[in-house]
Amino acid sequence: MRLKSLVSASYINLIDSFAPAKGKLSGEGFYHWKAFFSGNELDELNEIRQGLLESNDYDILLKYPLLRKIFEDQSMNKLLVDYLGRSCQLDYADSHICQVGKPASPDWHHDSVGHRIKIFICVNDQTDTACTQVVPGSHKRRYWDYNKSKFSESEIDSKESKKLIGQKGDLLIFDTNLLHRGLYDNTQRYIVQLEFSSRLKGLKRGGHFGYRKSAISLNLLDHPFVRMEKVSEDENGNFRYPEAH
Repeated sequence: MRLKSLVSASYINLIDSFAPAKGKLSGEGFYHWKAFFSGNELDELNEIRQGLLESNDYDILLKYPLLRKIFEDQSMNKLLVDYLGRSCQLDYADSHICQVGKPASPDWHHDSVGHRIKIFICVNDQTDTACTQVVPGSHKRRYWDYNKSKFSESEIDSKESKKLIGQKGDLLIFDTNLLHRGLYDNTQRYIVQLEFSSRLKGLKRGGHFGYRKSAISLNLLDHPFVRMEKVSEDENGNFRYPEAH
């Protein structure tokens, strides 16, 4: 094992030791929040889906005010803090279309960063052949080389896995330390996602670590999950996190 990998893993495990890891995610590592958006909000989700691009769109919090509901909902705030602690921060916001024949994450893996919460916003009904599959409880594992993040089929007991099949308006929320993979068929997959982790992990930036890239809408700048001191105004008057290096 390379010394650099060991030092990185020690850092991740140390930060994760401060996370309360309580609440709705604590048992299995995921939570399917059904009908978070409903009624007329479903029409707005249709508009979001129709506006998605093949390339990554880091401006979704600017374009779609509906998504601010996730930050305004007190039960959601509690879920995030119960799991990550008061150091919880918004890292990232993004949307894109996964094209047919170009699966983004077909292998069993964790995301190489330890505890981090991902929220998938379902803008369409999913199926059992195009969804996210997880291994419940695997979020509790700790590693001494987080760079070795992929697992073969033979290393996973398929009987233990579960498919997270969301319907339009649902949120699929999970710790990305959970072993998971994307399932793909001959349809497009519409991805709208937010990521949150401990702001202490922002000390080690780069790759998938910490705050990066995304635009922050003006009315979220004073939200406790936003690292205001890391946000800067661009030439168009929009506020955003810097790119990771």
